[in-house]
Amino acid sequence: MIQYAYLLRRGRMCTMNKSNGLIIPAALAAVFAFVAPSKETSASSISLDGEWDFKYFADARNWETWNREYGTEKIAVPSNWELKGFGKFSYGSEKGDPSEESGVYHRTFATPEEFKDGAVALLRFEGVMFGAEVEVNGKKVGGFSSSFNRNTLDVSRFLRNDGKENELVVHTLIKPKGCAFDTNDDWTLHGIFRSVFLDIRPAVHLKEWTLSVKNGKVSVKTELAGEGTLEHNLPERVSPEQLWSAENPVLHEAVFTVKDASGRVTEVIKEKVGFREITWSGRELKVNGKRVWLKGVNHHDLCPCHGRAITDKEQWQDVKMIKDAGMNFIRCCHYPPSTALLDACDALGVYVLDEVPFGFGDKYLYDASNEDVLCERVRLTLARDKNRASVLAWSVGNENPVTPITIAAGRLTGELDPTRPWTFPMIPGVFQKWVDGESDLALANRDIPLIYDWHYPNDQNIPDFTNKVDRPIIASEWGHAFGSDSGDIAKIYKAMQNWREFHGGAIWMFQDQGVERKAADVGDKERLESAWKDEETIWDAHGLAGTDGLVYSDRTPQTDWFQVLAIFNGKKQVRSEELGIRSSSEVSSPTPNSPTPNSSLLTPNFSLRFDRRMTVTKRNTMKSGEDSRKKRDAALAKGKNWTKGRKQADIKDLVLPRIQPANDDDIKVVEKDGVYEVKYALWRDVAWDSAEAGICFELPDEITEFRWQGMGPYEMYPQRDELDDFGVWHFNREDLYFPGNRSGVTAAIVCDKSGAGWIILPAKEGERLNIAVENTASGAMRLCINQFVCGIYHKRGWPDDMRHVEAGEKIEGAFRLAPLAADWPEELRKVFGASDARVKVTKPFLRSYDQGAGE
Repeated sequence: MIQYAYLLRRGRMCTMNKSNGLIIPAALAAVFAFVAPSKETSASSISLDGEWDFKYFADARNWETWNREYGTEKIAVPSNWELKGFGKFSYGSEKGDPSEESGVYHRTFATPEEFKDGAVALLRFEGVMFGAEVEVNGKKVGGFSSSFNRNTLDVSRFLRNDGKENELVVHTLIKPKGCAFDTNDDWTLHGIFRSVFLDIRPAVHLKEWTLSVKNGKVSVKTELAGEGTLEHNLPERVSPEQLWSAENPVLHEAVFTVKDASGRVTEVIKEKVGFREITWSGRELKVNGKRVWLKGVNHHDLCPCHGRAITDKEQWQDVKMIKDAGMNFIRCCHYPPSTALLDACDALGVYVLDEVPFGFGDKYLYDASNEDVLCERVRLTLARDKNRASVLAWSVGNENPVTPITIAAGRLTGELDPTRPWTFPMIPGVFQKWVDGESDLALANRDIPLIYDWHYPNDQNIPDFTNKVDRPIIASEWGHAFGSDSGDIAKIYKAMQNWREFHGGAIWMFQDQGVERKAADVGDKERLESAWKDEETIWDAHGLAGTDGLVYSDRTPQTDWFQVLAIFNGKKQVRSEELGIRSSSEVSSPTPNSPTPNSSLLTPNFSLRFDRRMTVTKRNTMKSGEDSRKKRDAALAKGKNWTKGRKQADIKDLVLPRIQPANDDDIKVVEKDGVYEVKYALWRDVAWDSAEAGICFELPDEITEFRWQGMGPYEMYPQRDELDDFGVWHFNREDLYFPGNRSGVTAAIVCDKSGAGWIILPAKEGERLNIAVENTASGAMRLCINQFVCGIYHKRGWPDDMRHVEAGEKIEGAFRLAPLAADWPEELRKVFGASDARVKVTKPFLRSYDQGAGE
């Protein structure tokens, strides 16, 4: 039956150990799944993580009157203070400025013994929202304002040498210049969210090093602080088998030995490195001379329990899950990730699009005074990650307008790192205008970006624009897994593969952006639209705004996850013909046994279904499913190019989900020998567009089992048939993957735990049915037999196969229905197994936004 391998990875991970091996071949990548590359140095690096004193200010004005008494409040570093009970949660938007909140952190630390003989002391902050001002022993030592970048302050002249503890105060900044660039379409979570270190470096130390490979020749540029010499063990040339790639993630240990002028060794540094060469010429992007194809996802540094302070173990688990799925690419949205993610990508073999952080704040990109802000972020991003084997290219911002200052940031990126390409991630309209040269800025800068990053291409416009470009294209956002709205991705993926210029890309996105909150602390909307961990706790994704992952917040796979895996890995679905099943004769003509004397098994009360199924957009926990889909449909019909010409007014002609009582003229039921033949007809007096139409009935509460012979195990719709194979399948109504349409059905059974219930059959042998199952508000199952269903939406387009029906045109269908007692006939057992068979239920959540109670 169904294997849920990835569900095993939902828990916390084991402790990582360091590897001291010299080379990690690709074949052993799995062994090192949780082994961070070693990083050794004779200098001292002291972690300042742990419990700090903390003072929270909801209003910045209170900071001015602070009396510097910290009280008894404590907080963990790293963490986000919202997840520790301070402040208020906010979901970032460029329409509003960041909040007035601030926090003051305080702790003490001893001066290390290594701080002598002219040594340098550096405070290293890996990530603080929105930057900080720092004091040591009552004196200001400096500050910084780029939240997601590593920032380092020299505190050498401020440390004590009298044996007493040093006092460290970190005050997070309130609306510094550029802070809007650190907000995105996700949670804005405050505080010191990455680790803090005190690095003690000897007077003579390795200040900087840069590794590059060209035509097999290894080059290393180094810069020392102080007078001395440097030795290293890196080869001058590397052979092909020594080169790093996602398919062959070979890492080598680089050893740097620093000596002072007298010849004394002052520092020994060991780093894991990968040798590889990236080239881009004409329309091809290559790694080690081979054209690269990217199969990946977008990834946020976010998890439900730790927020932006996602742990190293959790980052390794994410990369391992992505790699195990057959993917080879992660786009870091929308900032440089934690170093743990890059460690994992280096070791396991995953390409990375590393992003210079400026997400929202578009209006500030027309202000020339912000050029220094952007360029500083470029320098900081490249300085930290330039020697990473996994970093394939640099992303300069995210879907921003192209302005003179973003061009300056891009050009600086290319100057600082000529070994990699850089790109602007562009939404469709910006990409179109840039490629067509529809502005003076575009015409004057035809040489940039070095490669194109075209967001949300589709199968129709890819041929239109691809043949206009003269450089490689990636799509670092495409498909968009909003809820379950990842329709047409197979067509888009195939269209990208048809063009030499395209090099794949990254689905938006890996995980839902949910953070753990008490249900009592959020509004009705959030409670209705969240996945529930238990009766008191939800994973809040800001309503539906952040429910755009292939996996849930806790990394349980959604159906979309398995669909993407099938597409990326070239899975060929198995159909009935390949199994030698030429007809449904074994199942379609059983002799039903007499029904048990149970009133619940009498002829159902049928209703017509002018309907898109409840879970096409997976919004059926809303108070009103119809209202939720009206909002969703209106958002899709704004006349954009990707909506294929539909206008806002068209929404009135779309038949929204609606179940209505049937008249005698609409449904005919004829019973013969215990089998009911059901015929139905649907029509309206006006022309209409329908996503789904058929007939449905609700089942008694005791009906919990759904079995079928057809395509499965997961829901199946047009343009989404990579996901399933033909077979015999069994779900319980409590299962996470239960709701949705099953196609190609030759027979289906709905029954209680003993096997008593109903069998549904096509009207004629050889026909196939669309059968949808879903839960209702009462908790009972609803069974729907549809004459047709359309495909799945995705963010940028309508399904291609919605049905237009003229006024008065009838939609007709038929099927057979027979009651079953618990003692099934032998021919039925041969196909479906024992009548009282049970299946393991996959129910990781109390409830979830896409498995809810229906209308």
